[in-house]
Amino acid sequence: MIDCYTRRTFLGRGAAVAAGLVALPALDTGFGPTVANAHNVSGNAARARELYAAMQKNFYLSDSKLYLETSPRARSNPYAYVWPFYEALAGTIDLLGIGAVGKSDVDDRLVGLAKYYRGTGSGYDSYPRSSFGAGGDRYYDDNAWVARAFIQLHRMGVQSSPSALGSAQDTFRFLETGWADDRPGGVYWVKDGGWNFDRGTGPTGGFAKVALHLSELEADGVQKATHLDWGVRAYDWVTANLLTKPGQGQYAGRLYWDKILGDNTIDTRYWSYNQGVMIGAGVLLYRLTADDPNDPTKKRKYLDQAVTTADAAIAYYDSVGWYTQPVIFNSLFFRNLLLLCGEIAKLAPADPARARYATYLGAAQSFANRVWDDPKVHNQQKHLIKFEERTSAFKLREQAAMVQLFACLAWTDAKNDLSLLA
Repeated sequence: MIDCYTRRTFLGRGAAVAAGLVALPALDTGFGPTVANAHNVSGNAARARELYAAMQKNFYLSDSKLYLETSPRARSNPYAYVWPFYEALAGTIDLLGIGAVGKSDVDDRLVGLAKYYRGTGSGYDSYPRSSFGAGGDRYYDDNAWVARAFIQLHRMGVQSSPSALGSAQDTFRFLETGWADDRPGGVYWVKDGGWNFDRGTGPTGGFAKVALHLSELEADGVQKATHLDWGVRAYDWVTANLLTKPGQGQYAGRLYWDKILGDNTIDTRYWSYNQGVMIGAGVLLYRLTADDPNDPTKKRKYLDQAVTTADAAIAYYDSVGWYTQPVIFNSLFFRNLLLLCGEIAKLAPADPARARYATYLGAAQSFANRVWDDPKVHNQQKHLIKFEERTSAFKLREQAAMVQLFACLAWTDAKNDLSLLA
């Protein structure tokens, strides 16, 4: 259980902010309201490149192909956990999609990722394995994000050995072990400790997305059907158990609660990444569901739920403040929002949902611009991101999250196929 304290501490601190129990600290980097060189960098692609360059300069360890968790390292571990490492991997893949980095950058990330790999069908440990570390508990949400990255590589046609699709399928075999038949239903948060029995929207929705992606990509056969069944089962479990219930306020049927705890009580907080994974799963189910002449609403219900959740989430976080959410959660939300944008752009011009494209893209761009222009968060001389005043250290997960967001927005500028974002 090398990192359970670290992850629980982070989530607990974020929970207090989101619940309104503490005020978000005023972050002071020591810079004035504007710094000229930051604002000379315009455009999503250019900003993504600057943030990536700063990430590589301040966090990357070229000898091992791993990253520091914080910069400066201070009292943190020698290497980053797999969660922030994934964030750096995802940002690198997104940048490859706009031609801002070369395939060698992605290859280096895959070499680093392999140091967390436990073995065939066993997923990725939370910390590098021997000789770089002692491994650690395996988190199902972490592994779902890693599988998503492999799927994006496959969709982009990036060649790797082993194949990206094969790696996603291998990771999914581990994800299947997280299904809680004994509870029943939902995907557990963590595999190894025996100390946590939470089943949440994040790991279960992430599981659904991977299953549905695989079903969409695989040839007809038993495996394709099995993955579709898993995706539907996981999506339905979350909507049945964690979609806010009637009588529970204005977000009933619109936003998703966080998780069912081990004692079967419900954590009713609204995290942005949970809304995102369910939006993404709904988009994939919409794409995979055939039109039914006997029930014309069957296919559309998944898209409509994704739109309903997206609208409610934007309204909610506009109200409580996007900074109440960890930036990595927001980045994941906006990635899935752009996946939804790619689908509603295909609707007929008269379709009411079609008008959401500009709204959703505007929400993502507004948040990205706010972070870039905020001298309390963005060190505008070094292009480093830091949301916490209580530490002098910058965090890889925050830096990589903003690399991803600006890179994904640059995909829209380049008119790339947003369905490839996975």
